[in-house]
Amino acid sequence: MVDLAISEPVVTDDGTASESDGSAGERASNDDDILALYANDESSIELMHSRLRSLADLDFTRFTALQYLGLRQNLLSDTTPLSSLPNLTTLKELDVYDNRLKRIDQGVAAMAQLENLDLSFNKIRTIENVESLVHLRDLFFVSNKIQTIENLGRLTMLRNLELGANRIRVIQNLDELVNLEELYLGKNKISRLENLGSLRRLRILSIQSNRITRIEGLEQLENLEELYLSHNGIERIENLEHNTKLTIFDITKNRISELSGIAHLQQLEDLWASGNQLASFDNIESTCGPLEALRTVYLEFNPVQSEQPANYRRKLMLALPQITQIDATMCRFVFNKLGGGNKDQQQHPSVGTADAIDAGTLKSNATAPEMHAEFVSSERFADNFWSADERCISVLMHKLKNAKQTCSDILQMVQARAQMEEDLGKKLAKQSRAGLGCEEVGSIKDALRTIRTELERNSKSHLDLARQLRAEIEKPLATFIADQRTKRRAQTTVIQKTEGDRNALRSQVRKLQDKRRVDTKKVGDLDLQVNGLQGVGDPKLRSKLDRAQMQQKATENEWVDVRARLKEADQQWRNVWRAACDVFQVLEEERIEYLKTSLWTYTNLVSSTCVSDDESMESIRQDLEKISVADDISVFIGTFGTGPSDDKPADKSVENRPSSSTITSNTVTSAAPSHQSQVSSSAIPAPAQAPPPIQPQPQLQPDLHAYANRSTTPQPDLQAYANRSATPQSLHGHYQQPILNAAAPPPQQQQQQQQRPVSMHASPQNQHLFGWGGGAGGNSRPASSMQGTITADQDLYRRASNNDMYAYNVDPRAASSMSGVVYNRAESPALIPQQQQMQQQQQQQMPPRMGSPRSRASTYNSISAGTATGNFGT
Repeated sequence: MVDLAISEPVVTDDGTASESDGSAGERASNDDDILALYANDESSIELMHSRLRSLADLDFTRFTALQYLGLRQNLLSDTTPLSSLPNLTTLKELDVYDNRLKRIDQGVAAMAQLENLDLSFNKIRTIENVESLVHLRDLFFVSNKIQTIENLGRLTMLRNLELGANRIRVIQNLDELVNLEELYLGKNKISRLENLGSLRRLRILSIQSNRITRIEGLEQLENLEELYLSHNGIERIENLEHNTKLTIFDITKNRISELSGIAHLQQLEDLWASGNQLASFDNIESTCGPLEALRTVYLEFNPVQSEQPANYRRKLMLALPQITQIDATMCRFVFNKLGGGNKDQQQHPSVGTADAIDAGTLKSNATAPEMHAEFVSSERFADNFWSADERCISVLMHKLKNAKQTCSDILQMVQARAQMEEDLGKKLAKQSRAGLGCEEVGSIKDALRTIRTELERNSKSHLDLARQLRAEIEKPLATFIADQRTKRRAQTTVIQKTEGDRNALRSQVRKLQDKRRVDTKKVGDLDLQVNGLQGVGDPKLRSKLDRAQMQQKATENEWVDVRARLKEADQQWRNVWRAACDVFQVLEEERIEYLKTSLWTYTNLVSSTCVSDDESMESIRQDLEKISVADDISVFIGTFGTGPSDDKPADKSVENRPSSSTITSNTVTSAAPSHQSQVSSSAIPAPAQAPPPIQPQPQLQPDLHAYANRSTTPQPDLQAYANRSATPQSLHGHYQQPILNAAAPPPQQQQQQQQRPVSMHASPQNQHLFGWGGGAGGNSRPASSMQGTITADQDLYRRASNNDMYAYNVDPRAASSMSGVVYNRAESPALIPQQQQMQQQQQQQMPPRMGSPRSRASTYNSISAGTATGNFGT
């Protein structure tokens, strides 16, 4: 399948780029034909996210073997055009997910062979026009505005029906769907379980996030395997006596205060009861204990967890030894079931031993229960970390500390990578919305459009990667670190308590030993005195000796008792340390395995994004290979060419006439499109004989196209140009006053004008700049009008000086760049010196500007320049 996304930005007046609207998408469909990449025998077409508003312009008639049509995430509001295509009646799967459909029209109804229809995330209010789709097996109406279940009676082959996130209040009209196996009605407004008795083959029933307060109406659903009733108002589990095949039971986020009515569900594997009001471990043990198939329980956010968070997992494992997963964490231990033994003896090695010590029940190693943990490694911490001092403890504690730091470092790495991917995705999205190549034509434009499309695709892939890193690695890893911390602290607490008790007994033994030595010495001294010559028969010495002997005996007894207690404490310590070593080894194995899985997931996610980027680059490379310089030049000329050159020989009488009479500018051309159809793109040759007298007419409009052909176009006849009828317009849109009484110059004067050298025509100081003639036969303009014209020309000079793009078809090396403005008016010869003087004064007052003709080399600033080239940059 080929996924196409056509979205061409449009450059607005202010120069910014904006996303084109739906009509642009339609134009893209018409111009580029998004179906062109698919072969005639294509069986699957994916047009996801193509900004399609209508299917009328898409030609599906050539696809005779089409089985799947994907129209996800478009702007379609109507599928009726599909009804007129006979080859689509054999379509098996139609996906119109996330569009703007308000009803199910005939375009869908005509596809009688459909087996899978997805109309999720639209605006459909009524289930209609589906009666003819008798072969449907999967039907999806997720997130619409449907209020009633109806018109499904003929869909007897339906296996899966999804009506989640709608506005349904009553379960009804499902009696004919006898083959239905999966029914999803979550996130509606249903208040009662009813009208489900005919769905005897139903395996999965999901009615989450509704208004149900009682479990009922499920007696006939004997094949039900999965029941999802979370986020309702149920207070009691009942009426499940006939649903003995249940393997998953979800009762999360209800009002359950006691587990009951599930002891007979011997096939139950998953029990999800988080977020309720369960407060008794005894109730959990008595209800779930007989369920030998039970492997997973979710009981967090209940009082049993929130009130005793430290002992929650331990007690749950003791109560339900058959489970392998508690909430989101796996249980790695497998216990021996001691025949006839007390369940309290089947202790979890992590903290069960500590409770036994606290209760005083663990007297010796012989009375400790046999415990077996499932280890990955054949070697054990418990056999290799022993010492006479506390060095073994410090080594393992240091290892656990480093393990915690490694997990934190990986978490920070994932967080940083997710943030970088998010920033990169946002920047790529911003670049994809820029107007890259919007003014180009031909194959280079197609390549640049592909780059924009792939930039948008890359942006989405990097943003998706950021979300996946956070959802699949960052959050679970943070939870795993917290869980490991809890287990580690529990063991550390037990070890510290046991070690503290043992050290206290050792200190007491040392004190009693010292006291015992003192008492022994005292008894010996008194015995010598009593048995000596001086002490024979002395009752006082005898009394002291008796008291010393009694004290010695008491000290001895206490010393023996403390030594026995120390021996027991040593044995308890060995048991606790061995169990702690097992727990630490399991934690370490879990950590390594979890980090391996997480890093593997991280690598796969990043790799998939890299593969996506490589595919994008490959698409760009393919379009770049299609770029043809010759074809692009031909397309540009064919689209924007202003006309061919005139190969006819020019009139000899006007051979030396300058081209400054033809004023052209690309800027002016775009500003006056109506004039382009009137003005010839080539120069106009002079007439063979003298023209007739000029009649009163409006002032001329300059020729806006001839400048483009200035290097090859013959020079025009200015007098013939003056006879053209047009409205004068300056370069910047300032209109001049029309001349109504402009008379034609005498023939002799016309001949003199035609024989003038080019330099006279090009120089702004010559009189022809302000009129065709003058003299006695010409009509002179008042000085004030002339001065106003000069002022306007000076304004044009300023504009041209700021940017060479606005220069006229004159020699820029002359003293002024406004000499190309030619008007059809006559000026008095007497005014010429005054004009020249005013222009010279104005030039002296204006400093040269960067980029202006006057800032170039002084050799080009001479007023007496020989020729007028009309070109820049020489």
